[in-house]
Amino acid sequence: MGVVVMRGEPVAVGEREGADGEATSARRRLSVWRHHLSSYVMDDTFAGAYRRAMNDAHLELLASDGWREMLRDMILPFAFGGREPADLGDDVLEIGPGPGLTTDLLAERLSQLTALELDPVLAADLARRTSDSPVVAVVEGDATTMPFETGRFSGAICLTMLHHVPEHEKQDQLFAEVHRVLQPAGLFVASDSVASEDLEALHVGDVYNPVDPAGLESRLTAAGFIDVDVTWHEFGWRIHATRP
Repeated sequence: MGVVVMRGEPVAVGEREGADGEATSARRRLSVWRHHLSSYVMDDTFAGAYRRAMNDAHLELLASDGWREMLRDMILPFAFGGREPADLGDDVLEIGPGPGLTTDLLAERLSQLTALELDPVLAADLARRTSDSPVVAVVEGDATTMPFETGRFSGAICLTMLHHVPEHEKQDQLFAEVHRVLQPAGLFVASDSVASEDLEALHVGDVYNPVDPAGLESRLTAAGFIDVDVTWHEFGWRIHATRP
């Protein structure tokens, strides 16, 4: 296990994912999507002392049909790599679902999914929307101090969210909490964007603390994980890690 860099450069450790032509096509689609973000960028006049996790323009994007399509066709397949959602097991934790488009897509492939959301309005909205689901349970709570017993979950997943955790230390607390609530041999899957000017502009007035993928292996190892596998390209990164 180790780090795979998908930039047309030699692969450091592990296996390159997919054919070069498929990877090029995927990156081209991501580039088009990144340029599309400009229509959601807020003016600096909206910035203030109080910083929500997400501004209104950002929330609009994350609830859009275009974002659902991108999640389904690009982000989830990249996040799982050669794995399947079933590899997370039968009692899965999702961290930071926001408006819940990721929850919708994951619930189609899982038998039990608990979505932990910090924002009380988003948590309440998602709970109402999924109230009839036999799969989804929504919990309002902080991923750095999770309201779950040790060893509760068979697997955990966190998608396009970690850049909303405002401090490096808080991100590490989140990793430690994921380790705590996983069962032995439980799988942790996470994916997010790499830093960019476009994405920083989208986050005017909210939290933007992008994760450097080059440091993820050591950070997950320090949290207690084993078999930490990190892959990234110029648009995003993913990690797969296991609780001993």
